Amino acid sequence: MKKLNLLFVTLCSTLLGHATILTVDNNIDSPAQYAVLQTAVDAASDGDTIYVVGSPTIYANTTITKKIHLIGDGYNTNKQDPAISKVNNILLRTSASTTSTGSTIEGLEISSLSIQGNSYSSSNTKFIDSVTVRFCNITYSLVLNKYVSYITINNNIVYQILNIATTSAAQGQSHIVAKNNIIRSNSYVGNAYHFATFSNNNFISTVTTSQVSKKVNFNNNIFHGMSPNHYATSQDGNIYTNNISYSTSNNVFDITFPNSGSGNLEGVDPLFVSKATLTAFDAMDDYNLQAGSPALNAGSDGTDIGITGGTSPWQEDGASTSGFMYGREASIPQVNEVNIQNSNLPIGGNLIIQVKGQTNP
Repeated sequence: MKKLNLLFVTLCSTLLGHATILTVDNNIDSPAQYAVLQTAVDAASDGDTIYVVGSPTIYANTTITKKIHLIGDGYNTNKQDPAISKVNNILLRTSASTTSTGSTIEGLEISSLSIQGNSYSSSNTKFIDSVTVRFCNITYSLVLNKYVSYITINNNIVYQILNIATTSAAQGQSHIVAKNNIIRSNSYVGNAYHFATFSNNNFISTVTTSQVSKKVNFNNNIFHGMSPNHYATSQDGNIYTNNISYSTSNNVFDITFPNSGSGNLEGVDPLFVSKATLTAFDAMDDYNLQAGSPALNAGSDGTDIGITGGTSPWQEDGASTSGFMYGREASIPQVNEVNIQNSNLPIGGNLIIQVKGQTNP
């Protein structure tokens, strides 16, 4: 493990030598600068990058109040040392003088991620905006609190995406975009003041009724097991366009006023290549589309409905039914295998090492 971790740190520093990079590794005898993620965050300056090395030991709760680019080794990866960069809970928030605006979170497995701005006085409201969350496995919840905007959530596995109810337009979450995610439980609550957009997601769940939704633009999604027909009396201004529902408790897309929509397919099998469990996510699943699938090139943009379409189609990490298909590494080149070629080394001889890696889009 130490060999791969050292190579990971060295490669990252070489590739992004122009940026200030801090490394965190809680493995024993690691070469990293820090063992505790919060300590690294506290030491970082606005705009710094922090690499979190995979480990069997979970990193503790971490609060970020500055612009940080947090990058991990990935989750469920198909490589020689598949250690996961796991963090318990991450809170992106503001202080009275700083904000985590512009931060990116990628390549991590996180229990809960919360993004929260604040109003400190009538003349000092701190929004958090321009945050990107990608290539992560969020095992419990991604929560959008008040005073957040321009949040992009793409190519993640997420248990649920929720928001905190707002009481005015000034507090509202605006310009929220969730695309090409696998969502395993309740979906976005929404708010009455600003639209959110959910596009090209696969909602794969045993949940039969989703959360209340308001002013959400659902387009080109597949609802497989999770009903798109949220609590009907609580919907307000949703738009449903070119979505597919199948095997749910209620396959109907409610497009009656104040909702609207068109081009939806209700109770139609999207014809995934393979699906181990009808209404739950399984790492052995293959969400590629069979020939003849009604989702092929059927989106409002002419691409596929679901995670294989849109502007950020899912990049697979392994072969079909390998269990690694929906694992993910961060979008940096990674060392995936290190092998010593000559096990017997004479005095003064050369050690021959073969290193295999890959780039990640």
